[in-house]
Amino acid sequence: MLKDHIEKIVNILSEKLKTNKSIFYYVVPIISVLGLLFFINSKAMFSNSGDMKIRSTPLNEIQITDSLHAKILSRKYNPITKTVEFIIYTENSNNIDKKDLKFELREQESPNVVIPTRYQKIDANYYVILANVKKNWNVLSLSFGYESADNSSMNEDLEDIDIDNLDTSTKDKKSLVSVVRIYSDANDIKSSSFLTEKKKSKYISEIMDLEIDFINKDIDKLNKKIEEDNSKMEDAESKIVELKNDIRYQTESEKNTTEANITKLKNLISSTRDLGEKRVDRVKELKEKINKLEQKKMDFGV
Repeated sequence: MLKDHIEKIVNILSEKLKTNKSIFYYVVPIISVLGLLFFINSKAMFSNSGDMKIRSTPLNEIQITDSLHAKILSRKYNPITKTVEFIIYTENSNNIDKKDLKFELREQESPNVVIPTRYQKIDANYYVILANVKKNWNVLSLSFGYESADNSSMNEDLEDIDIDNLDTSTKDKKSLVSVVRIYSDANDIKSSSFLTEKKKSKYISEIMDLEIDFINKDIDKLNKKIEEDNSKMEDAESKIVELKNDIRYQTESEKNTTEANITKLKNLISSTRDLGEKRVDRVKELKEKINKLEQKKMDFGV
């Protein structure tokens, strides 16, 4: 591919530059031309990007399996250190023993290889998982659940993993139960060269900000719906006025039809108003939630 050829040429020129300083004056314009060539041909090289299928679990979308509920709030990648970071929220009312979650990270090209991870448990619900991955990874699968020595339970929980390729050499191998699996595509992850592992207090602040941002987006959507509801009711009320003005010029059968239409519009207004009131109450609840999160950030964050 053109991209690979350009990278090879740039690498060769870089080596030459190390041994021959005078070549610098020739290298700069050559690299500029190569850069322009790459830019011109970038459309052709990535012509299929519009058709590219992103295989990532959406952010802030609850995933459910058995009693475990979870969602991913953030996914980041440091291209320099090859570090990935996932921030997840979990909830399990049946976890009476308060077991910690166990994590398994795998890459699409090597599904039988478990990538070592490290994590911080921020509080009862939030975890930050970090790992070092290979340079050219495609899709990562982060599985988490509770450890169990009973392998008979893994067929259902890991149904879309090729069990035949898993290493079964360990006699008392433990598996995960109540598994939630979250996918992250290399084309759908926030890149940050400054990504490093942080203290718990900083993560708390970041998590609260993430949650507040998601809630504000929900509030914006609800407010938009409320505006649409108000507009719908205004249109219905205006239509009712028109229909009532027309009644005096109608026959009895026409009047009956008009009255029926007026009743339908009144019912529409009533149901829309009820729905709008619920949305308004939900907005109030979400704003209260934001206040609680901000308070938590002040108490435990930085």
